[in-house]
Amino acid sequence: MNFAPLLSAPAVVSRAAERAEFPQDPHGAHPARFPTGERVRGGYFTPQKEAFVNLMLRNRRIVALAATLFLAAVPVAAAYAQDPPAAPKPDDTTGKDAKPAAPGVVVNANLETYFTYNFNNPGDRKNFFLYNSRDREFGLNYADIRVSKAVTPDSRTGFTVRLIEGDVKRPTLSAADFEESDNLLEAYGSLLVPLGTRDLKVDAGQFVTHLGYETIDIGTNNFFSRAFLFQIPIPFYNAGVRASLPLGARTVVTGFLLSQFNGRTGDAYKDLAPGLQVVQTLSPTASLVFNVLGSREPVAISETESQGKYLSVYELLYINQFTPAFKLGLDGVYRHWEDTEDQYGVAGYGTFTVGKGSIVGLRGEYLKIDPDGGDDTDLSSLTLSFEPRSSLFTGARTLLEFRYDHSKDAIFGDDNGGSKKDQYTLTIGQTFSF
Repeated sequence: MNFAPLLSAPAVVSRAAERAEFPQDPHGAHPARFPTGERVRGGYFTPQKEAFVNLMLRNRRIVALAATLFLAAVPVAAAYAQDPPAAPKPDDTTGKDAKPAAPGVVVNANLETYFTYNFNNPGDRKNFFLYNSRDREFGLNYADIRVSKAVTPDSRTGFTVRLIEGDVKRPTLSAADFEESDNLLEAYGSLLVPLGTRDLKVDAGQFVTHLGYETIDIGTNNFFSRAFLFQIPIPFYNAGVRASLPLGARTVVTGFLLSQFNGRTGDAYKDLAPGLQVVQTLSPTASLVFNVLGSREPVAISETESQGKYLSVYELLYINQFTPAFKLGLDGVYRHWEDTEDQYGVAGYGTFTVGKGSIVGLRGEYLKIDPDGGDDTDLSSLTLSFEPRSSLFTGARTLLEFRYDHSKDAIFGDDNGGSKKDQYTLTIGQTFSF
Protein backbone atom coordinates (compact mmCIF):
# COMPACT_ATOMS: atom_id res chain seq x y z
CA MET A 1 0.00 0.00 0.00
CA ASN A 2 1.40 3.22 -1.04
CA PHE A 3 0.81 6.27 1.03
CA ALA A 4 1.99 9.81 0.74
CA PRO A 5 4.73 10.97 3.12
CA LEU A 6 3.90 13.58 5.72
CA LEU A 7 5.46 16.85 4.71
CA SER A 8 5.80 20.00 6.77
CA ALA A 9 6.79 23.33 5.20
CA PRO A 10 8.64 25.99 7.24
CA ALA A 11 6.44 28.84 8.34
CA VAL A 12 6.93 32.12 6.42
CA VAL A 13 6.32 35.29 8.42
CA SER A 14 4.71 38.06 6.39
CA ARG A 15 5.42 41.68 7.27
CA ALA A 16 1.89 42.55 6.24
CA ALA A 17 0.64 39.87 8.63
CA GLU A 18 2.65 41.43 11.44
CA ARG A 19 0.92 44.72 10.79
CA ALA A 20 -2.52 43.16 10.71
CA GLU A 21 -2.85 43.27 14.48
CA PHE A 22 -2.80 47.08 14.38
CA PRO A 23 -5.70 49.21 13.07
CA GLN A 24 -4.86 50.50 9.60
CA ASP A 25 -5.64 53.75 7.88
CA PRO A 26 -7.07 53.65 4.34
CA HIS A 27 -3.57 53.90 2.83
CA GLY A 28 -2.10 50.96 4.71
CA ALA A 29 0.24 52.97 6.97
CA HIS A 30 0.49 52.73 10.73
CA PRO A 31 -2.18 54.75 12.54
CA ALA A 32 -1.36 58.46 12.78
CA ARG A 33 -0.75 58.97 16.46
CA PHE A 34 0.81 62.42 16.23
CA PRO A 35 -0.79 65.26 18.17
CA THR A 36 -2.72 67.81 16.22
CA GLY A 37 -0.85 70.94 15.15
CA GLU A 38 -0.42 73.35 12.27
CA ARG A 39 -1.63 71.94 8.97
CA VAL A 40 1.22 72.07 6.42
CA ARG A 41 1.05 70.55 2.89
CA GLY A 42 -1.90 68.36 3.57
CA GLY A 43 -0.89 67.16 7.06
CA TYR A 44 -0.15 68.25 10.57
CA PHE A 45 3.34 69.64 11.31
CA THR A 46 4.70 69.55 14.83
CA PRO A 47 8.07 70.52 16.39
CA GLN A 48 8.97 66.85 16.55
CA LYS A 49 8.36 66.44 12.84
CA GLU A 50 10.43 69.55 12.04
CA ALA A 51 13.42 68.23 13.99
CA PHE A 52 13.13 64.93 12.23
CA VAL A 53 13.07 66.52 8.77
CA ASN A 54 16.16 68.63 9.53
CA LEU A 55 17.99 65.49 10.62
CA MET A 56 17.16 63.77 7.35
CA LEU A 57 18.34 66.72 5.30
CA ARG A 58 21.74 66.76 7.07
CA ASN A 59 22.23 63.03 6.26
CA ARG A 60 21.06 62.86 2.65
CA ARG A 61 23.55 60.16 1.60
CA ILE A 62 22.53 57.85 4.41
CA VAL A 63 18.89 58.38 3.56
CA ALA A 64 19.53 57.65 -0.13
CA LEU A 65 21.35 54.43 0.74
CA ALA A 66 18.56 53.34 3.10
CA ALA A 67 15.95 54.07 0.45
CA THR A 68 17.86 51.99 -2.11
CA LEU A 69 18.09 49.04 0.27
CA PHE A 70 14.43 49.39 1.10
CA LEU A 71 13.38 49.36 -2.56
CA ALA A 72 15.52 46.30 -3.20
CA ALA A 73 14.05 44.49 -0.24
CA VAL A 74 10.40 45.10 -1.12
CA PRO A 75 10.06 42.47 -3.87
CA VAL A 76 11.93 39.89 -1.74
CA ALA A 77 9.67 40.49 1.24
CA ALA A 78 6.63 40.34 -1.01
CA ALA A 79 7.76 37.00 -2.36
CA TYR A 80 8.08 35.57 1.13
CA ALA A 81 4.75 37.04 2.15
CA GLN A 82 2.92 35.22 -0.63
CA ASP A 83 2.36 31.50 -1.12
CA PRO A 84 5.23 29.88 -3.03
CA PRO A 85 4.52 29.33 -6.72
CA ALA A 86 3.47 25.85 -7.76
CA ALA A 87 6.23 23.74 -9.22
CA PRO A 88 5.95 23.32 -12.98
CA LYS A 89 4.50 19.96 -14.00
CA PRO A 90 6.42 17.88 -16.51
CA ASP A 91 4.80 17.86 -19.93
CA ASP A 92 2.02 20.07 -18.57
CA THR A 93 -0.34 21.03 -21.35
CA THR A 94 -3.88 22.27 -21.42
CA GLY A 95 -4.90 20.69 -24.71
CA LYS A 96 -6.65 17.40 -25.30
CA ASP A 97 -3.34 15.71 -26.23
CA ALA A 98 -1.99 15.93 -22.66
CA LYS A 99 -0.56 12.54 -21.53
CA PRO A 100 0.27 11.30 -18.01
CA ALA A 101 3.90 10.76 -17.18
CA ALA A 102 5.19 7.23 -17.78
CA PRO A 103 5.29 5.10 -14.62
CA GLY A 104 8.61 4.66 -12.88
CA VAL A 105 10.09 1.92 -10.75
CA VAL A 106 8.21 1.49 -7.45
CA VAL A 107 9.48 -0.23 -4.29
CA ASN A 108 6.99 -1.63 -1.75
CA ALA A 109 7.42 -3.61 1.46
CA ASN A 110 5.01 -5.60 3.64
CA LEU A 111 5.38 -7.16 7.07
CA GLU A 112 3.12 -9.50 9.07
CA THR A 113 3.77 -10.42 12.71
CA TYR A 114 1.57 -12.43 15.05
CA PHE A 115 0.99 -14.21 18.34
CA THR A 116 -1.31 -17.27 18.30
CA TYR A 117 -2.61 -19.05 21.39
CA ASN A 118 -3.85 -22.61 20.86
CA PHE A 119 -6.30 -23.70 23.56
CA ASN A 120 -5.46 -27.37 22.82
CA ASN A 121 -1.93 -26.69 24.11
CA PRO A 122 -0.31 -29.06 21.58
CA GLY A 123 2.84 -30.73 22.79
CA ASP A 124 4.82 -29.87 19.65
CA ARG A 125 3.54 -26.25 19.80
CA LYS A 126 2.31 -26.46 16.24
CA ASN A 127 -1.05 -25.23 15.01
CA PHE A 128 -2.77 -27.12 12.21
CA PHE A 129 -2.38 -24.14 9.90
CA LEU A 130 -0.35 -23.56 6.80
CA TYR A 131 0.83 -20.19 8.14
CA ASN A 132 0.99 -18.65 11.66
CA SER A 133 1.69 -22.23 12.73
CA ARG A 134 3.59 -21.54 15.98
CA ASP A 135 1.70 -21.79 19.24
CA ARG A 136 2.32 -19.24 22.00
CA GLU A 137 5.29 -17.63 20.23
CA PHE A 138 5.75 -14.26 18.62
CA GLY A 139 6.35 -14.99 14.98
CA LEU A 140 7.29 -13.31 11.72
CA ASN A 141 4.61 -14.66 9.47
CA TYR A 142 5.52 -12.83 6.28
CA ALA A 143 7.82 -10.14 4.97
CA ASP A 144 8.40 -9.08 1.40
CA ILE A 145 10.09 -6.49 -0.78
CA ARG A 146 8.62 -5.80 -4.21
CA VAL A 147 10.27 -3.86 -6.99
CA SER A 148 8.05 -3.24 -9.98
CA LYS A 149 7.28 -1.07 -12.97
CA ALA A 150 3.75 -1.04 -14.35
CA VAL A 151 2.89 -1.10 -18.05
CA THR A 152 0.77 1.61 -19.69
CA PRO A 153 0.00 2.61 -23.29
CA ASP A 154 2.82 5.17 -22.96
CA SER A 155 5.31 2.72 -21.41
CA ARG A 156 4.65 -0.79 -22.69
CA THR A 157 7.32 -2.77 -20.85
CA GLY A 158 7.51 -3.51 -17.15
CA PHE A 159 8.56 -6.05 -14.55
CA THR A 160 7.90 -7.34 -11.02
CA VAL A 161 10.31 -8.96 -8.54
CA ARG A 162 9.15 -10.09 -5.08
CA LEU A 163 11.35 -11.59 -2.36
CA ILE A 164 9.78 -13.13 0.76
CA GLU A 165 10.82 -14.22 4.25
CA GLY A 166 9.06 -15.57 7.34
CA ASP A 167 6.97 -18.59 8.32
CA VAL A 168 5.22 -18.65 4.94
CA LYS A 169 8.40 -19.18 2.96
CA ARG A 170 9.07 -22.87 3.58
CA PRO A 171 5.53 -24.25 3.11
CA THR A 172 4.88 -22.01 0.08
CA LEU A 173 7.96 -22.62 -2.05
CA SER A 174 8.34 -26.07 -3.57
CA ALA A 175 11.25 -28.21 -2.33
CA ALA A 176 13.19 -27.90 -5.59
CA ASP A 177 12.69 -24.15 -5.83
CA PHE A 178 13.58 -23.70 -2.17
CA GLU A 179 16.99 -25.28 -2.76
CA GLU A 180 17.72 -23.02 -5.74
CA SER A 181 16.37 -19.68 -4.48
CA ASP A 182 14.74 -19.74 -1.07
CA ASN A 183 13.38 -16.17 -1.16
CA LEU A 184 12.10 -15.70 -4.71
CA LEU A 185 8.30 -15.76 -5.01
CA GLU A 186 7.77 -13.67 -8.14
CA ALA A 187 9.99 -12.51 -10.98
CA TYR A 188 8.42 -11.74 -14.35
CA GLY A 189 8.52 -9.27 -17.18
CA SER A 190 5.46 -7.63 -18.76
CA LEU A 191 4.55 -6.42 -22.24
CA LEU A 192 1.49 -4.45 -23.32
CA VAL A 193 0.86 -5.45 -26.92
CA PRO A 194 -1.57 -3.31 -28.99
CA LEU A 195 -4.26 -5.34 -30.77
CA GLY A 196 -6.44 -2.89 -32.64
CA THR A 197 -8.33 -0.84 -30.08
CA ARG A 198 -7.37 -3.17 -27.20
CA ASP A 199 -4.18 -4.10 -25.41
CA LEU A 200 -2.99 -7.65 -24.72
CA LYS A 201 -0.99 -7.85 -21.48
CA VAL A 202 1.64 -10.61 -21.49
CA ASP A 203 3.64 -11.72 -18.44
CA ALA A 204 6.52 -14.18 -18.64
CA GLY A 205 8.38 -15.63 -15.67
CA GLN A 206 7.25 -16.72 -12.19
CA PHE A 207 4.08 -15.37 -10.57
CA VAL A 208 1.51 -16.27 -7.90
CA THR A 209 -1.40 -18.52 -8.85
CA HIS A 210 -4.62 -17.16 -10.29
CA LEU A 211 -6.73 -19.53 -8.16
CA GLY A 212 -8.15 -18.79 -4.73
CA TYR A 213 -10.05 -16.06 -2.90
CA GLU A 214 -7.20 -15.57 -0.44
CA THR A 215 -3.57 -14.77 -1.16
CA ILE A 216 -0.12 -15.65 0.21
CA ASP A 217 0.13 -12.26 1.88
CA ILE A 218 -2.90 -10.90 3.69
CA GLY A 219 -3.36 -8.13 1.13
CA THR A 220 -6.91 -6.83 1.35
CA ASN A 221 -8.22 -9.90 3.20
CA ASN A 222 -9.67 -9.43 6.68
CA PHE A 223 -8.45 -12.70 8.23
CA PHE A 224 -4.95 -13.41 9.49
CA SER A 225 -5.02 -17.20 9.17
CA ARG A 226 -5.62 -18.85 5.80
CA ALA A 227 -8.54 -21.12 5.04
CA PHE A 228 -8.19 -24.84 4.29
CA LEU A 229 -9.43 -24.09 0.77
CA PHE A 230 -6.31 -22.00 0.27
CA GLN A 231 -4.03 -24.46 2.06
CA ILE A 232 -4.87 -27.78 0.36
CA PRO A 233 -6.56 -27.97 -3.08
CA ILE A 234 -4.92 -25.14 -5.04
CA PRO A 235 -1.32 -24.23 -6.01
CA PHE A 236 0.59 -21.23 -4.64
CA TYR A 237 2.64 -20.01 -7.61
CA ASN A 238 3.64 -21.02 -11.13
CA ALA A 239 6.23 -20.42 -13.82
CA GLY A 240 5.30 -19.81 -17.42
CA VAL A 241 3.44 -17.31 -19.59
CA ARG A 242 0.06 -15.66 -19.14
CA ALA A 243 -1.80 -13.32 -21.48
CA SER A 244 -4.80 -11.18 -20.54
CA LEU A 245 -7.22 -9.53 -22.99
CA PRO A 246 -10.42 -7.54 -22.35
CA LEU A 247 -13.26 -8.76 -24.56
CA GLY A 248 -15.44 -5.79 -23.77
CA ALA A 249 -16.27 -3.43 -20.97
CA ARG A 250 -17.27 -6.29 -18.62
CA THR A 251 -15.24 -9.37 -19.60
CA VAL A 252 -11.52 -10.12 -19.25
CA VAL A 253 -10.01 -13.45 -20.32
CA THR A 254 -6.56 -14.65 -19.27
CA GLY A 255 -4.83 -17.74 -20.67
CA PHE A 256 -1.96 -19.57 -18.96
CA LEU A 257 0.73 -21.95 -20.18
CA LEU A 258 2.70 -23.17 -17.16
CA SER A 259 5.51 -25.57 -16.36
CA GLN A 260 3.56 -27.62 -13.82
CA PHE A 261 0.73 -27.52 -11.29
CA ASN A 262 2.74 -25.77 -8.58
CA GLY A 263 6.19 -24.22 -8.48
CA ARG A 264 8.85 -23.68 -11.07
CA THR A 265 11.06 -26.80 -11.15
CA GLY A 266 11.15 -30.37 -9.89
CA ASP A 267 8.43 -32.03 -11.96
CA ALA A 268 9.66 -35.17 -13.74
CA TYR A 269 7.21 -34.64 -16.60
CA LYS A 270 7.70 -32.20 -19.45
CA ASP A 271 4.02 -31.66 -20.16
CA LEU A 272 2.92 -28.05 -20.00
CA ALA A 273 -0.01 -27.09 -17.79
CA PRO A 274 -2.77 -25.01 -19.44
CA GLY A 275 -4.97 -22.68 -17.41
CA LEU A 276 -7.77 -20.18 -17.90
CA GLN A 277 -9.41 -17.33 -16.01
CA VAL A 278 -12.57 -15.48 -17.01
CA VAL A 279 -13.60 -12.40 -15.02
CA GLN A 280 -17.14 -11.20 -15.65
CA THR A 281 -18.36 -7.93 -14.16
CA LEU A 282 -22.03 -8.36 -13.34
CA SER A 283 -22.69 -4.87 -11.97
CA PRO A 284 -20.70 -1.95 -10.58
CA THR A 285 -20.47 -3.88 -7.27
CA ALA A 286 -20.52 -7.56 -8.27
CA SER A 287 -18.25 -9.87 -10.28
CA LEU A 288 -17.97 -13.55 -11.15
CA VAL A 289 -14.61 -15.32 -11.66
CA PHE A 290 -14.08 -18.76 -13.25
CA ASN A 291 -10.65 -20.40 -12.84
CA VAL A 292 -9.32 -23.68 -14.20
CA LEU A 293 -5.88 -25.34 -14.24
CA GLY A 294 -4.77 -28.78 -15.44
CA SER A 295 -1.47 -30.67 -15.35
CA ARG A 296 -0.10 -34.19 -15.52
CA GLU A 297 1.52 -34.81 -12.14
CA PRO A 298 3.53 -37.78 -10.83
CA VAL A 299 1.85 -40.29 -8.53
CA ALA A 300 3.96 -42.85 -6.68
CA ILE A 301 3.00 -46.42 -7.60
CA SER A 302 5.90 -47.97 -5.71
CA GLU A 303 8.92 -46.92 -3.68
CA THR A 304 10.96 -46.39 -6.84
CA GLU A 305 8.38 -45.71 -9.57
CA SER A 306 5.83 -43.02 -10.32
CA GLN A 307 3.24 -42.54 -13.00
CA GLY A 308 1.80 -39.35 -14.46
CA LYS A 309 -1.86 -38.73 -13.64
CA TYR A 310 -3.85 -35.74 -14.80
CA LEU A 311 -4.71 -33.24 -12.06
CA SER A 312 -7.30 -30.53 -12.67
CA VAL A 313 -8.85 -27.83 -10.50
CA TYR A 314 -12.04 -25.86 -11.20
CA GLU A 315 -13.06 -22.82 -9.16
CA LEU A 316 -15.94 -20.36 -9.18
CA LEU A 317 -15.80 -17.09 -7.21
CA TYR A 318 -18.57 -14.60 -6.56
CA ILE A 319 -17.82 -11.20 -4.97
CA ASN A 320 -20.39 -8.51 -4.23
CA GLN A 321 -20.07 -5.24 -2.32
CA PHE A 322 -23.78 -5.11 -1.54
CA THR A 323 -23.53 -1.87 0.43
CA PRO A 324 -20.62 0.37 1.45
CA ALA A 325 -20.72 -1.46 4.80
CA PHE A 326 -21.28 -5.08 3.69
CA LYS A 327 -19.23 -7.28 1.34
CA LEU A 328 -19.81 -10.96 0.53
CA GLY A 329 -17.45 -13.43 -1.12
CA LEU A 330 -18.24 -17.05 -2.08
CA ASP A 331 -15.64 -19.61 -3.19
CA GLY A 332 -16.34 -23.06 -4.63
CA VAL A 333 -13.49 -25.47 -5.54
CA TYR A 334 -13.44 -28.93 -7.14
CA ARG A 335 -10.16 -30.79 -7.63
CA HIS A 336 -9.86 -34.12 -9.46
CA TRP A 337 -6.69 -36.18 -9.61
CA GLU A 338 -7.01 -39.13 -11.98
CA ASP A 339 -7.16 -42.48 -10.13
CA THR A 340 -5.92 -40.73 -6.99
CA GLU A 341 -8.46 -38.57 -5.15
CA ASP A 342 -11.17 -35.94 -5.35
CA GLN A 343 -11.44 -32.79 -3.25
CA TYR A 344 -14.30 -30.32 -3.14
CA GLY A 345 -15.14 -27.49 -0.82
CA VAL A 346 -16.94 -24.20 -0.32
CA ALA A 347 -16.18 -21.08 1.69
CA GLY A 348 -18.05 -17.90 2.50
CA TYR A 349 -16.58 -14.54 3.50
CA GLY A 350 -18.59 -11.70 4.99
CA THR A 351 -17.23 -8.35 6.16
CA PHE A 352 -19.18 -5.64 7.98
CA THR A 353 -17.99 -2.07 8.52
CA VAL A 354 -18.95 -0.74 11.94
CA GLY A 355 -18.37 2.47 13.86
CA LYS A 356 -15.77 4.75 12.27
CA GLY A 357 -14.45 2.26 9.75
CA SER A 358 -13.63 -0.79 11.87
CA ILE A 359 -14.33 -4.14 10.21
CA VAL A 360 -15.90 -7.33 11.56
CA GLY A 361 -15.27 -10.44 9.46
CA LEU A 362 -16.91 -13.87 9.45
CA ARG A 363 -15.54 -16.81 7.45
CA GLY A 364 -16.92 -20.34 7.22
CA GLU A 365 -15.67 -23.25 5.11
CA TYR A 366 -16.02 -26.96 4.44
CA LEU A 367 -13.55 -29.20 2.54
CA LYS A 368 -13.93 -32.91 1.78
CA ILE A 369 -11.03 -35.12 0.71
CA ASP A 370 -12.01 -38.41 -0.90
CA PRO A 371 -9.04 -40.60 -1.91
CA ASP A 372 -9.57 -43.52 -4.29
CA GLY A 373 -9.48 -46.77 -2.37
CA GLY A 374 -9.16 -45.04 1.02
CA ASP A 375 -11.20 -43.48 3.78
CA ASP A 376 -12.48 -40.00 3.17
CA THR A 377 -12.04 -37.12 5.58
CA ASP A 378 -13.35 -33.61 5.95
CA LEU A 379 -12.24 -30.32 7.43
CA SER A 380 -14.30 -27.31 8.46
CA SER A 381 -13.59 -24.03 10.18
CA LEU A 382 -15.37 -20.95 11.46
CA THR A 383 -13.41 -17.72 11.94
CA LEU A 384 -14.42 -14.43 13.53
CA SER A 385 -12.16 -11.41 13.09
CA PHE A 386 -12.14 -7.79 14.18
CA GLU A 387 -10.00 -5.06 12.66
CA PRO A 388 -10.06 -1.70 14.45
CA ARG A 389 -9.32 1.19 12.11
CA SER A 390 -7.45 4.35 12.98
CA SER A 391 -6.18 7.21 10.83
CA LEU A 392 -3.32 7.71 13.26
CA PHE A 393 -1.16 4.88 11.89
CA THR A 394 -1.29 4.96 8.11
CA GLY A 395 -0.22 1.69 6.52
CA ALA A 396 -0.66 -0.39 9.69
CA ARG A 397 -3.41 -2.93 10.40
CA THR A 398 -4.29 -4.83 13.57
CA LEU A 399 -6.35 -8.03 13.32
CA LEU A 400 -7.90 -9.93 16.22
CA GLU A 401 -9.06 -13.43 15.26
CA PHE A 402 -10.81 -16.34 16.94
CA ARG A 403 -10.90 -19.59 14.96
CA TYR A 404 -12.58 -22.95 15.48
CA ASP A 405 -11.51 -25.98 13.41
CA HIS A 406 -13.19 -29.38 13.20
CA SER A 407 -12.27 -32.63 11.46
CA LYS A 408 -13.99 -35.96 11.03
CA ASP A 409 -10.77 -37.55 12.26
CA ALA A 410 -8.65 -36.64 15.27
CA ILE A 411 -5.82 -34.67 13.65
CA PHE A 412 -5.31 -31.68 15.95
CA GLY A 413 -2.59 -32.04 18.56
CA ASP A 414 -3.25 -31.77 22.30
CA ASP A 415 -1.25 -31.43 25.52
CA ASN A 416 -1.06 -35.18 26.14
CA GLY A 417 0.79 -35.93 22.93
CA GLY A 418 -2.41 -37.24 21.37
CA SER A 419 -4.88 -35.64 19.02
CA LYS A 420 -8.40 -34.24 18.96
CA LYS A 421 -11.13 -33.58 16.43
CA ASP A 422 -11.40 -29.90 17.39
CA GLN A 423 -9.01 -26.97 17.66
CA TYR A 424 -9.53 -23.49 19.12
CA THR A 425 -7.09 -20.66 18.53
CA LEU A 426 -6.84 -16.96 19.26
CA THR A 427 -4.55 -14.75 17.17
CA ILE A 428 -3.48 -11.14 17.24
CA GLY A 429 -1.77 -10.04 14.05
CA GLN A 430 -0.07 -6.79 13.10
CA THR A 431 0.71 -5.82 9.53
CA PHE A 432 2.67 -2.95 8.00
CA SER A 433 2.67 -1.81 4.38
CA PHE A 434 5.01 0.74 2.84
